[in-house]
Amino acid sequence: MNDTAAVPDWREYRLAQIKRRLNLVYAAVLMFFIIYSILDYLLFPARVAAVTVSLRLLVVTPCMLLVLWAHHRDWPYNRFLTVYAGSYLAAGLSVVAVITISHLNAVPVPYDGLFLALAFGYYLIALPVLLASLISFGYTLVYLALAWAYDFAHISWLLEAYFLLSANILGVIGAILLERSERQNFRQLCYIESARKRAVQDNRSKTRFLASASHDLRQPLGAIQLLLSGLGDQVRALPEARPVQQSSRAQGEPPSPNVEELLMIVQHLKLSSDLLQRQLRSFLDLSSLELGVISPALQRFGLNDVLRGLEAEFPTFLFSVEDGDVDRPDIVLASDRSLFERICSNLMDNAVKHARATRHELTVRLPKQAGDSLVLAICDNGTGLSKELIAHINDPPEDRSEFFANAKGTGLGLVTATELARLLGMQIRASRIMASSGPETSGIERRGGTQLIIEVPSDLFDDGCELEKQIA
Repeated sequence: MNDTAAVPDWREYRLAQIKRRLNLVYAAVLMFFIIYSILDYLLFPARVAAVTVSLRLLVVTPCMLLVLWAHHRDWPYNRFLTVYAGSYLAAGLSVVAVITISHLNAVPVPYDGLFLALAFGYYLIALPVLLASLISFGYTLVYLALAWAYDFAHISWLLEAYFLLSANILGVIGAILLERSERQNFRQLCYIESARKRAVQDNRSKTRFLASASHDLRQPLGAIQLLLSGLGDQVRALPEARPVQQSSRAQGEPPSPNVEELLMIVQHLKLSSDLLQRQLRSFLDLSSLELGVISPALQRFGLNDVLRGLEAEFPTFLFSVEDGDVDRPDIVLASDRSLFERICSNLMDNAVKHARATRHELTVRLPKQAGDSLVLAICDNGTGLSKELIAHINDPPEDRSEFFANAKGTGLGLVTATELARLLGMQIRASRIMASSGPETSGIERRGGTQLIIEVPSDLFDDGCELEKQIA
């Protein structure tokens, strides 16, 4: 990336750098000007102090305050830089004026204040080198011209000119090195940002390709499932295999297969194809979420309807309502029912297939007062999730892949559920259930296990009219 092509971006970067340090630098400068005003008032003759204090407080300080105000305005680079450089020029000329007025009134004030102004201009305020050099050399030459005009000591003038011009030259060199370093940092940031954008684009292209591939694979896989179902029906229609005759064995013919064995093979194939179908569906969902093509379709639905569907899909689960009352009215949610059901089924399916548990529970914790969340707790007494995955369960998907390296399954169901929950404004949390003993403990509590919580905030409860506003 060359500097010419990056001028607009470089200006934005420089403006951001200026504004980042401006509050601290200008606050320090204002503090110094106020301190110097107090010292002028205490140490200078009243006639001189009246002029210098007025000059500091009524001319320079308002310029500084104007820059601080412009800092919070969305001004373009050139306008802001004009005000910014103008305040530096005003500060430098004010120092020149204070020193000159003091000398004219026989008040011995050293010219060291100019060195502070030069350090401020070259190193702290991050002006462009050329602009900072012109302003600094400008008020330095104004001071030297005034000193010569009012017949200051010749040797003293030469020494002051030597040191001030030397300080300016050193300041220019230092400012050039600082700007070169900043430009190098800017180029590196540009390269990093360009590489990040390319990586994001490549990742999206890969995700789009894999999503398309998984979608295409689902069609032949569906055909395979239909063929397996038909094959199972044909196997069931076969007569039981007869005992193999001695003559058949003598002739080397293979034994007739047993119908039950054939059915078992077909069943295993069907289970494998079902698992692959679910994996492809989860991958397609996750790819669609990453590409941003899934959007919730808001609708009203009752929680009880969702629970009845989950009871039919997962008969091994024990459903309960914590401190529940059968007479309580059903909670009506305003969300996407299909995505909400998919969140629940993904988490419950993981508990059944991967937790190696003997007991599964889904406990509904109803809100007890206004503002409370609805909680669905999915518990099992299996091996559960690792501590690392529990701690990072809501991290981006790419940051969680390492936690599934030694786990059974790919983790697509859990990742898809957490991403869908984030899309719907819900949250999924996980925790370990510690093993305990006692007459009133459940099977899960006695053995320990994992608890996955789906937290539905109260703003997703249907209030009868808010849904129309959201849909509109």
